[in-house]
Amino acid sequence: MSDEKAAAIELKVACDKCALPSLAEDQMLYALAAISATGYVPPTRMPLNLCLVLDHSSSMHGEKLKQVKESAKYIAQQMRSGDRLTLVVFSDRAKTLIVQLGGTAAQTTSQLIDAVETRGGTEIYAGLTHGLEAARKQQTDAFGNHVVLLTDGHTYGDEQNCLEAARAAREAGIYLTVLGVGTEWNDEFLTDLATAGGGALEYIDSPRKIVEVFQAHLRNMQTIYAREANLHVRPAEGVRLKDACRVSPYIANLTREDTGRVSFRGGGPTQLGHWETDLPPGGDRSSPHQKMGAQATTPMEHSFRLGHLGQEADQAFLLELIVSPQATPICRLAHVRLDYLPPDDEVEKSLEAEIILPTVTNSQVEIDPKIRGVVERLTAFRLQERAWASAQAGDIPQATQLLKAASTRLLSLGESELSQAVFAEAQQMERTGQTSSIAMKRIRYGTRGLIPFLPRLFSRRDK
Repeated sequence: MSDEKAAAIELKVACDKCALPSLAEDQMLYALAAISATGYVPPTRMPLNLCLVLDHSSSMHGEKLKQVKESAKYIAQQMRSGDRLTLVVFSDRAKTLIVQLGGTAAQTTSQLIDAVETRGGTEIYAGLTHGLEAARKQQTDAFGNHVVLLTDGHTYGDEQNCLEAARAAREAGIYLTVLGVGTEWNDEFLTDLATAGGGALEYIDSPRKIVEVFQAHLRNMQTIYAREANLHVRPAEGVRLKDACRVSPYIANLTREDTGRVSFRGGGPTQLGHWETDLPPGGDRSSPHQKMGAQATTPMEHSFRLGHLGQEADQAFLLELIVSPQATPICRLAHVRLDYLPPDDEVEKSLEAEIILPTVTNSQVEIDPKIRGVVERLTAFRLQERAWASAQAGDIPQATQLLKAASTRLLSLGESELSQAVFAEAQQMERTGQTSSIAMKRIRYGTRGLIPFLPRLFSRRDK
C-alpha cells in the first residue's frame, strides 16, 4: 500500500477542554477519538464470505417474508467473482438453502428464495449455529467473513448457548450482525448476541426497511478498509480511563480484547454504573490490571476489539478520563493507537495520537461545544437505558423520573420529536405501571443513533 493511500486513513483525537485547569482535586476530561477513511480507495476489494441466516417461522408471514426474500435476492445479485454466499433458513429447525460461489447461478438462487414459505416456531440457536458452521466451512483469512441473522421473535432456553457460539465465532474471525424485525424480539438478548459476535444490532420497525438495511450493511462489508482493527488506550501516570464507548455511527459498548471482556454494569450496556471484567480462571479482580477505574500505580493499556471497518460507517469513540492534580505545564494524558490489517496485506499497520494539554491556573477554560454535545447525547441515551432497567426491576416511579430527565435533555439538544416520544412514554408508564415494547425499542434505537459522525469536530483543535 502506498504512503499516500495509507495516509487517507486517519485517527484523530480532540478534547472537550482546550487546557487543563490546575485543580487540587481530580477532574473529568472527555476525549473523542475518530477513525475515518474519507476518500480512501483500497487497492483491491476484499472478497466476501457471507452467510444470511433468515427466520421463516410462522410469525414472518406476509409482508415481512416478502421483503426478506427481496433482500436475499438483491444480495445474491450483488455477489461478485470470488465472493461466497450461503443462505440458511430456520424456524424450529435449520437448513442450508443455497451455497453460491462467485455470483454464479443467480437465476436458480432467485427461484429457491421465492420457494421459501413460513412455518414452525423460532429456534434462534438452531439457525445461528447452522449459519456459523456454514460460514466456517467457506472461511479464509483473505475474505471478510460475516454472518447476518434476521429474526422477529424470541428464543427460549438456549440464550447462553447462542452467546457462546457467537463469541467463539468472533474469536475465529467470523463477525455477526443481528437484524431484529418488528417489536416482539428480545431486545436485551439480541443486543448481547450482537456484542458477543463483534457486530451490531439493527432495529427494523417496518418491513419496508428490510431491503434498505440489507443494502446498507452490504455496502459497508464491500468497502472494508481495515481488518481486525483494535483500539488501544494507555493513560499516563495519574490518569485513569473511567469509561470508553462507541458513539458513532451508533452508541454501543466496546469489547475488551485482552484479559477478558469489559462490560459496563448497572442495568444495561453503556449506561451509568461501573466497569467489571470477566476474568479468566484465577484472575484477581482486586488488581488494577483487571478492573477499569481502579487507581493503578503504573500506566495500563486498555485494548478494545473493533473488528472490520467499512467506509459506510466512520467510527468515533468517547473516552472518559479521570485526571489527578497535575504539576507540569504541559500534560501528556494518554496515548491512543489503532492497529489494523489493510484489506490486501498481512502486515499490521498502526496509527497513533497523543492527548496533550497545557495546564492553566484559570479554572474557567474554553469548552468545545461539539464534543460537549456528544457527551450530552450519550447522557440522554444512558438515562433512558437506566429507565428501562428500573422499570424491569419494578421501580416505576424511578423509571418515569429518568425518562422525563431524558426527555428534557433531548429537548435541550433540539431533538423535539424524540423528546416528545420519551415524555409520552413516561406519562403512559405513570398511568399504567407498564412499559410498551414498541415504545421502548423506538426510544432505545432512536437515542442510540443520536451521534452521527461529525467531520468538522476537529476543525478547531486538530490533534
